[in-house]
Amino acid sequence: MMHTNWMVGTETKLKSLKEKGLWLLGAEGACDLTYASKMKTLELPAGAARTAAASKEVAVVAPAAEVAVASKEPATLDEMSQVVLHMAKEMTEKGGWVLLILANKAFAELTQNWICNLRGLGLEKRLEQTLFVAIDQPTYDQLEGYQRVKWFSAGQGDLKYDTKPYYELMHKRTVLILDLLKQKSKIFLCETDQIWYSDPVAYVEKNHPSADIVTYDDGKGQKEKLPCGGFLFLNPTQHTIKLWGTLVEKHKKQMGNEQMLLKGLLPKKPEGMKLEWLPSDKFRNGRWYVDGFGGKPNPKKVVMMHTNWMVGTETKLKSLKEKGLWLLGAEGACDLTYASKMKTLELPAGAARTAAASKEVAVVAPAAEVAVASKEPATLDEMSQVVLHMAKEMTEKGGWVLLILANKAFAELTQNWICNLRGLGLEKRLEQTLFVAIDQPTYDQLEGYQRVKWFSAGQGDLKYDTKPYYELMHKRTVLILDLLKQKSKIFLCETDQIWYSDPVAYVEKNHPSADIVTYDDGKGQKEKLPCGGFLFLNPTQHTIKLWGTLVEKHKKQMGNEQMLLKGLLPKKPEGMKLEWLPSDKFRNGRWYVDGFGGKPNPKKVVMMHTNWM
Repeated sequence: MMHTNWMVGTETKLKSLKEKGLWLLGAEGACDLTYASKMKTLELPAGAARTAAASKEVAVVAPAAEVAVASKEPATLDEMSQVVLHMAKEMTEKGGWVLLILANKAFAELTQNWICNLRGLGLEKRLEQTLFVAIDQPTYDQLEGYQRVKWFSAGQGDLKYDTKPYYELMHKRTVLILDLLKQKSKIFLCETDQIWYSDPVAYVEKNHPSADIVTYDDGKGQKEKLPCGGFLFLNPTQHTIKLWGTLVEKHKKQMGNEQMLLKGLLPKKPEGMKLEWLPSDKFRNGRWYVDGFGGKPNPKKVVMMHTNWMVGTETKLKSLKEKGLWLLGAEGACDLTYASKMKTLELPAGAARTAAASKEVAVVAPAAEVAVASKEPATLDEMSQVVLHMAKEMTEKGGWVLLILANKAFAELTQNWICNLRGLGLEKRLEQTLFVAIDQPTYDQLEGYQRVKWFSAGQGDLKYDTKPYYELMHKRTVLILDLLKQKSKIFLCETDQIWYSDPVAYVEKNHPSADIVTYDDGKGQKEKLPCGGFLFLNPTQHTIKLWGTLVEKHKKQMGNEQMLLKGLLPKKPEGMKLEWLPSDKFRNGRWYVDGFGGKPNPKKVVMMHTNWM
């Protein structure tokens, strides 16, 4: 790691990073991942010259898993299929099922409602496993912040059901699914016109662990069952691949409804194939909505209900709303207070809700993001509670919380840092990062990441070394103390850094029992200076005691908390383990300024900071 913290002014930092070939942000605010991936081998070029062919870029504000390849000409459907395969392969390597959803604008509201449904049940993990294959631009735009792929040709118009272009696209989908199975991806074909009462994936994993294919009966209860094409678990076994290959050939010759074609193939399924049916009292099709077939569902038994027997999107929307199963609030936001009732199945009869109960979260933001809506702008103290809540959830998943106070002055540096981590394949660290935005432009820029507004209504720009600035910094020290008290492991980090490898993994390996870990941000004197922008705080009693003292001192003596912390270290609690990172691996920004410490060895350096610029 090398810090640019000895450089004065953002422009100085930007200029130096670009001159030294450490700028990983491409055109139009996008990561040049082909370029950034060189960070993995530390083969950094001398400058920013790159060929057009090497410049495959990914929108920086999108989460790590999202792929949107930029080119002068729109990508073909076959090229986009390759992106689907690549993303699904990466998801497969993480383990579990890939929820594959063909998304379109006709289902826009239903898709949002389904997302709210899963979030209300706390099934963020399933959303992380979902790959939205968007067949039109509005749908792709709506799903910003999720794992999405464009899957439509340039100039493609709206597709109407039961037309030749529609069935041609559906045939390409069956081919795509076969390719996914051949690469050993476990595919759960899913549709968003469903209501989940609990986790169907967990149900299948528990009750059908060795099945080749799992689905439910989408028919009228006849002896010959009808597999549901919109709720189909496909295990990539030789039996499944053989059957699906036959379906592809049949679909090519006989364009039509692949659900009916699949039904026709089941009596001749491969010998030894395990096709298992989900129980009809737990997995219900939409016929109940139409004619009451099967009787009123028992909410204590039902796992999933489908609205697939209703003709037309408006009919589906109307029925869900009438039956109290609509979880989408005002202005395209999830009413999570309301949606959380799904957990206990205490669903109200209708949509009446009090204003007090209507805490809403933007639906297109990833699950971890919290943005509480209210009539009056939230206070800083209320926003601090949101930070604590989010950090607690992240802590429960294990590991460090990377806490970054983000502002618009560092906008480009923050994007470059994100590109840096993505180029190293450190998406996990980005998932552990909580951006605390102190202005609206920064908050907007970080859409798609875990972010919190942390500024009062009407707050203007904060200038360094002013009373309002130090007051905010004091509130930050208080917030950090509260985070430590709730046992969150905090890594205070800044984005004016270049990582050559993972400093978190380094600390976990080399300093597992330390209370505080940092590097020397000074000039190499005997009395070391802790770096406030690269500080690992383990929530031990020693750390909490020292930080509590810092809070009190900072309250009385507004100023640079880095210097205040330095003054406290000689009097640190007895037995406290303060450990310093090696200066040849963790470099401050003084090298950029006057060459202090000599030219970094890229094979040794973990982080470089620009904090002396």
